[in-house]
Amino acid sequence: MAMKEELPKRIKDEFLQCWLCLDTFKRPKALPCLHTFCERCLQDYAEERPKFLCPYCRADTTLPEGGVTALPDNFWIVSMKDLLHKQVPTQDNSESDSSMCRVHGNEDLSHHCNTCDDVICRECISHSHSQHSVSKLEEVIEKSHTEINGLLEKGRNKLEEYGSQIARLSEEEQRLKLNKLKVERHVKMAAKTLIGRIRIEKESLLRQIQENYSRISDSVKESKTDQEEHIVELISTMDWANNIISSDERNYKPFKQVEEKLGKLVGTEGAEKSQFLQGDHMVFHPAAVGNSRQHLGQIELNPLLNLQGPTLTDTTKQEASAPQHSDDGMAGMKEESRQAKGTVHIPGVKKKYMLGNRGERHGQFDHPRGIAVSTDNLILVADSHNGRIQMFDSISWKHVNSFSTTLKDEDLSRPTNLAIGSEGNVYVVDLENKSVKVFNNDGRHKRTFADALLVDPKSIAMCPASSLLYVTEFSKRNVRVYSNEGKVVRHFPYVLSEEGPFAAVAHVAVNKSGEVIISDEGNNCIKVFSSDGRLKFRIEGEGRRESGGFSWPMGVCVDDQQRLLVADRGEGKVLQFDTDGKFLQYLLTRKDGLKHPYGMDISSEGQVFVTDEGKHCIFAVTFT
Repeated sequence: MAMKEELPKRIKDEFLQCWLCLDTFKRPKALPCLHTFCERCLQDYAEERPKFLCPYCRADTTLPEGGVTALPDNFWIVSMKDLLHKQVPTQDNSESDSSMCRVHGNEDLSHHCNTCDDVICRECISHSHSQHSVSKLEEVIEKSHTEINGLLEKGRNKLEEYGSQIARLSEEEQRLKLNKLKVERHVKMAAKTLIGRIRIEKESLLRQIQENYSRISDSVKESKTDQEEHIVELISTMDWANNIISSDERNYKPFKQVEEKLGKLVGTEGAEKSQFLQGDHMVFHPAAVGNSRQHLGQIELNPLLNLQGPTLTDTTKQEASAPQHSDDGMAGMKEESRQAKGTVHIPGVKKKYMLGNRGERHGQFDHPRGIAVSTDNLILVADSHNGRIQMFDSISWKHVNSFSTTLKDEDLSRPTNLAIGSEGNVYVVDLENKSVKVFNNDGRHKRTFADALLVDPKSIAMCPASSLLYVTEFSKRNVRVYSNEGKVVRHFPYVLSEEGPFAAVAHVAVNKSGEVIISDEGNNCIKVFSSDGRLKFRIEGEGRRESGGFSWPMGVCVDDQQRLLVADRGEGKVLQFDTDGKFLQYLLTRKDGLKHPYGMDISSEGQVFVTDEGKHCIFAVTFT
C-alpha cells in the first residue's frame, strides 16, 4: 500500500516539478533544448532578454518573436498532470493502515501470496494459503522497486523521444509555412509577369485596330470624294450638252467635244464602280491555348481590302516598304525555295529595331554583352557593368524582370555572357569572379560551378542535342565543356592539328548537329569543329575577294537552317553565311547605327537580337 501511494508522488517530483520554483508546473513552456519551466518563472529569469542560457543545461536559447509567451507549450506535461489527478485514488478510511494481519491479530504482514496477490502473515501461510505460492514481502517489494525504476527510466527515454518529435514537428510546421509563402510569391510573380504581357499585348492590339481603322476610313473617304467629284463633273457636262442641243449652234466642233466628254463619263470608259466589301473589315482571332508568342490573339484584315502601303495585323509593326506575307505564305516561300533545284533562299531583312541607351534604369544598359532568347520568347541580356541580367518580352520589348549576379560574399560581378538551359535555369559567365553561376528563371542563385582551373571565362553556349555547356577561356585560348551540374566533361586542346592554337578565343555557339563554332578574334577567323573536336573548315575575315570580310569577330550563333551569323565588332556589322561558310548578306551595318556588336541570339520566331557594347543598346532584325 505504501508503494502505491509513493509512486504518484515520485512521478510528480521527478516529472511535474519546475526546476526554478520547485513547484508543480504552471503553464509549462518548452525551450529548444527540450527542458521545461513555468511560463512565469521563465519571464522572471529572462528579464526581457532576447537571448539567455537554459537554467538546467546552460544551452544558448533565443526567444522567438513574442517572447516567452510564444514558446511552445509542453502539452505532454499538462496531459500527465491531468491523468495523474484522475488516477490517484483517494484514501479509503474504512481500511486500516496497520501492518498487522486482520485475521490473526498481532501477526505481522510479512509475506505475499502470489496466487491471491495479497499480503499475509505466517499463520495465514499454514491455514488458508497452505497450497499457494508465497514469497517474502521484502523480496516482492524490492523486485517491484527494481521494475518501477526500470519503467521510470524507460519513461524518461520516452519523454525525450516525445520531446524530440515535438521539436521536429515544430520545425516541420515552420518549414511548411515558409514553403507556402515561397510558392505564393512565385505564383504572384508569374501572374504579375503574365498580366503585364497581356496588358502590353492588349494595348498593341487596340493600337493596331485604331491604325487600321484610320487607314480603312481614309480609303472610304477618298472613294466617296472621287464619287462626289464624278457627280459634279457629270452634272456640269450634262448641262453643257443640254445647252448645246437647245441652241442654234451650227458649228460641229462643240457637238463633238460634248459628245466625247459625256461618253467618257457615262460609257465603259467612265468612272470605276465602287466595290462594296462583303463581311467585316477586321476580325479578331483569339490565340490558341498554350501559344507562347501570343496570349490574346491577332487582328486579321479582310483580304478583299485594297489598301495602299502596310497594314497592321500582328503585334510587330512593319515598315511601309516591307512586303506583306502571312505565316503560311512565308512557310510556302521557304518550302518552294528548298524544292527549287540549284537555288538557295536568302531571307530578306524586313525590320530593324533598336532598344535602350546608357544608364542604370530598367531598359538602360552599361556595356551589354551576352544575350539569349528563351523558348517562351523572353530576351535575357547580360548588362555587364551594371552587374545584372535584364529580361524583356521579345514581342513588345517591354521590361519584365531584372536580377543581380553579385552574390553576398562578392563586391561586384561582371556578367559577360549567358545561356538558358532546357530546364529553365540561366547559366551566367562572370568574368570578374572567374566563375559560372546558375540562377533559376526568377533570379535566385542555385549554385556556382566548382572549377578552380577556370581562369577568365568569356562566353557560354549550350548544345541543343546533349545539353552540355561550352565555356571559352580568353587567355588560355581554350574551351571547357561541362555538364549542367558543373562537372568538367572534356575540353578542346590548346593546339588543334595544323591550325595551331587559338590566338584569342572569343565566343562559341553549338548547332543542332553538335558542331562547335568558335570566333577566334586573334586569328581573325571563324572555326567550325565537329562534335569530337575535329576542324571541318574556317572562314577567314581578311583577304576575301568577295564581300563578307570582317576584322574583329565576336558573337556567333546559328539559325534553324544552320546558317551562321557573325558579329564583327571592328567594322560594326552582322554577317550571314551558309552552312559551307559562303557569305550570304549583311543583316546590320554602321548605316543602321550599329557600332560595336558583341553578343547575338535568335528567337524561335527567327528574330535576330544583337547587343551593341559601344552604343549600350540592343538591335533586332526580322526577316521576310
